[in-house]
Amino acid sequence: MLIKKPRKRAQEIIVLLFCAASFCLFAACQKEPDATDATPLPTPTLSQTPVLTPSDEVTPEPMPTKPLQKSEEELRHLLETEHGFSVFHSEYHDFDGNGTYEMFAFVLETELLEQYTEEEWLYGKLVYFSNAAKLKELTLPFYIWDVSAIRLLTLEGRLFLAVDEAFVSETVSKVYAVYEDAPQCVMSGLGYFFVQDDSAMVNISDYDMYVDQNGFATGHTWKNYYFRYDKEAHCFYEYTAKQITEEDFLAFPETASLLKELRERYGDETEFEFLYRENGVLHVNIFYQEMGATVQKNCSAHLKGSLLGEWEENEGRYQLSGTESGEWE
Repeated sequence: MLIKKPRKRAQEIIVLLFCAASFCLFAACQKEPDATDATPLPTPTLSQTPVLTPSDEVTPEPMPTKPLQKSEEELRHLLETEHGFSVFHSEYHDFDGNGTYEMFAFVLETELLEQYTEEEWLYGKLVYFSNAAKLKELTLPFYIWDVSAIRLLTLEGRLFLAVDEAFVSETVSKVYAVYEDAPQCVMSGLGYFFVQDDSAMVNISDYDMYVDQNGFATGHTWKNYYFRYDKEAHCFYEYTAKQITEEDFLAFPETASLLKELRERYGDETEFEFLYRENGVLHVNIFYQEMGATVQKNCSAHLKGSLLGEWEENEGRYQLSGTESGEWE
């Protein structure tokens, strides 16, 4: 007996299996995320602005302000246009070191310019402009040789202005400084002021080269006197001298040889006077007779520690003080 092969049945089974497999594949594909879909970004959380309490608030510092400052050219223009001056010379600097500039100027009223036309001399007065352009006239008119008589000097960190008044045979300095924007005359009418080796000195003239029998002195001489600057008092003090004995003088180094030389040069009848100053300067005043008059000379040297400088000989007699009070302010 022949058994028939179930061909159709087998085909149905194959179709059923194919459909089942397709269904499973479709279901699996549905579970995977679509590659083309963008992943949503998380929503950011914004922090709140902190509230400052009064103690936490920062108060901004005010910006520093400078006073309105005019240039030297502007100040000179004001002198010429608003005040009617002709300006011979000006010095524009921070004289008191406070960050602002001041100006001194030697001027003369323009209307008087033709009246004083000296070829070798200048006639005018000293004026001062503050940094706020406030004008102050410091002197009455006087003569100077030329603008080189207006000088700047530095001592003890302070800037000074010196103006040398001209006379026939000498010059006398007017010295100014500025303190808190205000000008002050710190020396005037004494002699020629200068700075040497960080020391203030004044060259003072006198008529003391010869003294006749009646005590009348004649002969123009010039001698240097020594001063120090007092920052607190804003003035100059002189290093005054005291008279010492010959024995005291010979106690200093290298003085015996000098005294011997002076006696040999001027004779045994020569008289001597010995002075010692507060800053270590030694003077030997020398007096000898000639033609019925007493000739007066001096030798001076500076003692620094145990070293004595070179002796300098000059005409005239050194006094204990170049001023009556020994100070200028």
